[in-house]
Amino acid sequence: MGSAEETVSKEKDMSAVAFGSVFTSNMLRATFEGSAWSGFSIVPMQNFDLHPASLVLHYSQTIFEGMKAYQQEDGSVALFRPSCNVARLARSAKRMAIPPFDESSFLAALIDFVRGEAAQVPFRPGALYLRPTIFASEPMIAVRASTRFEFFVIAAPVGSYFSPAGGAQTGVEIFVSEQVARAAPGGIGAVKAGANYGATLKPIADAQALGSSQVLFLDSGGKRLIEEAGGMNVFVVKGRQLMTPPLSDTILSGVTRDSLLLLGSVLDLEVKEQALGIDALVSDIDAGVVSEVFLSGTAAVIVSVSRLRFEDGSVVAVSRTGETPIANLLRDRLMNIQFGSAEDPFGWLVRI
Repeated sequence: MGSAEETVSKEKDMSAVAFGSVFTSNMLRATFEGSAWSGFSIVPMQNFDLHPASLVLHYSQTIFEGMKAYQQEDGSVALFRPSCNVARLARSAKRMAIPPFDESSFLAALIDFVRGEAAQVPFRPGALYLRPTIFASEPMIAVRASTRFEFFVIAAPVGSYFSPAGGAQTGVEIFVSEQVARAAPGGIGAVKAGANYGATLKPIADAQALGSSQVLFLDSGGKRLIEEAGGMNVFVVKGRQLMTPPLSDTILSGVTRDSLLLLGSVLDLEVKEQALGIDALVSDIDAGVVSEVFLSGTAAVIVSVSRLRFEDGSVVAVSRTGETPIANLLRDRLMNIQFGSAEDPFGWLVRI
């Protein structure tokens, strides 16, 4: 099942539990075979019985999503922008030759599933992390799309991704990958496919061996443009400017990324989606023009970058003061909306 301890009460201190290591006792399942998806059903957590020739094991035809349910101040539970994740999963399915599913039916089933797991949603700063996944299960050694798929959702009570105490982030060091690219134009860099992330595992492991927490990937064309950081989007603060690389087929359209751009615009920040070169970034940091760099994603929310480590061993400290007021402002405002302690002007929460 993946963990000896599968259930966690919502009162549990999630800071003592590794992110994504414990799960609730139920899952949501559906199967595609022939020409249609079966109805979604909630079943006890269970293993899959896979033939060794299952296509997913050979050709990585699998996609997934990451989303969260949050305990609200009034004791209820809410999902954060779930329709965005469902729509992105549908886009990923199209790119990976996976049969389309009815988005409204899946969202309704997902809400029912979370309602049943509501007692397992931890208190703030914890949340219930949801992992919708689709994979090819047809036994066939042939380079073609599968005719059978499994669709499931599992839930994991989690705390903070980087900070054990789940409080304000103190900043992490990230390794700048100058030789190994994450994605190339025309590929699957904008898709939440398993293969997209598998290619980053060795660079991340190598970076962690050097003391870095994540990897900052550059473009594959040699222009030294910033793209993503191991599954998280990148932001740069330059005065009152909040900048991030524009979306492309090599950068994932992050739900947190989009939320921060919308929040930044109402917080009187000058929001810009523009190409960011790593060399220009270092020059701006050295000149004191760039004051903050941070990463965003569903799992980590926002994590500030304290240092950039390069392949030649050089290290660049991002901030002279170590203060990250813009990242803190955005993180607090976003989390207050997610946990229901602030007004939700965008209508992002879906109450369960």
